[in-house]
Amino acid sequence: FTLTEMAREAWSSRDPFRLSARLDTEGLVHSAVTSRTTVRLSLPAIRLSYRLNWPVQIIITDDAVRGYQTVFTFLLQLRRAIHVLNKHHASVTGTGRSVLDENESSQGTYYLIRSKLLWFCNNLQSYLVTLVIAPSLTALHDGLRDAVDVDEMISVHEQFINRVLSGACLGPKLQ
Repeated sequence: FTLTEMAREAWSSRDPFRLSARLDTEGLVHSAVTSRTTVRLSLPAIRLSYRLNWPVQIIITDDAVRGYQTVFTFLLQLRRAIHVLNKHHASVTGTGRSVLDENESSQGTYYLIRSKLLWFCNNLQSYLVTLVIAPSLTALHDGLRDAVDVDEMISVHEQFINRVLSGACLGPKLQ
């Protein structure tokens, strides 16, 4: 209940009553007490669900919903990696000084690796948004507008989700 309320508050500008959150007990590796110490431990077990309108449910299959969940999870993981890298948190010793202050060569290595990882994550995110998702959405809109019946709409949507999954390197060949 608390997870659902927090999710609805986060997406309150959309139809929040269609959103629900649940905890997948199969995905929960740690106990509830252990999971409370860090979000990272329990995050993989949280499942967000959005109930679609019935006309949309005709077009979007269960496989497509799983595809959306896969892309959404990948984008969230990428955003989390960028956030952590931007946070700049060097571990601090008991004296209040950073571990990196004591060794200048490790400090240089840290910043070199951090900048390369930031570059990679930002480029990956830009690639996904500008070269995979945006053109696929344009093709989806055009295809749906030109579709003459529901079967053609289903086919256009399946092509869209397959194009996004393969462009994001999440297709069946790369699983």
